[in-house]
Amino acid sequence: MGWFSKLINGGAAALSDNKPEVAFSNQNSDSGVNAGESYDPTRASIIEFLRLQVVAITKKQGRTLEANEIDTQVDLYEAGYIDSLSVSELLVQAEGKFGVRLPDYIVGGSVNTLGALADYISVQNSEN
Repeated sequence: MGWFSKLINGGAAALSDNKPEVAFSNQNSDSGVNAGESYDPTRASIIEFLRLQVVAITKKQGRTLEANEIDTQVDLYEAGYIDSLSVSELLVQAEGKFGVRLPDYIVGGSVNTLGALADYISVQNSEN
């Protein structure tokens, strides 16, 4: 069973001895966190940040979307919130904010919603 399946089925405690395969670094000037320092955002703050990034991305595309309209449990691609180009922008912004490594391929499969992405970021932060 993969790390994300363990998270879904058993919560973060199920991951205590099984680290995700994706490496990350904790270098983040935007949040005021320096390498070696701890930054532990809440899931709600991660979701709020991700929603605001999706709003900014859709605004650049000429669409109007409010943060509270973004359902955190629907597929990001199917809902039209992001496309294959804008996913990179979303992940780069999240990497900068939370100091984790988020490769483009992470969004897809079981990490296809803002909620799942927030959980992934949370786990990455707790592993640090």
